[in-house]
Amino acid sequence: MHQVISSELVHLPARAREFRVLGPLNLRLKRGRILIPDIVITSPFDLDVVVAPVEAVRLVCEITSPSDEAHDKVLKMHY
Repeated sequence: MHQVISSELVHLPARAREFRVLGPLNLRLKRGRILIPDIVITSPFDLDVVVAPVEAVRLVCEITSPSDEAHDKVLKMHY
């Protein structure tokens, strides 16, 4: 179900040209801390970079996994 929800959200068309809907994406929160959220909505940035610049991020979506619910709801939200 996790993959179905993720796929449905990622394939929603962006409503404006100034946004990209991407997922999963390397996102550096701070030095030594990179998370890979399920879906990230960004302003345009160079897609050749390995890690998305946090300045481009507009919305981060994490789809809770039943097998890892505590990690998704507590730890990832803390970061």
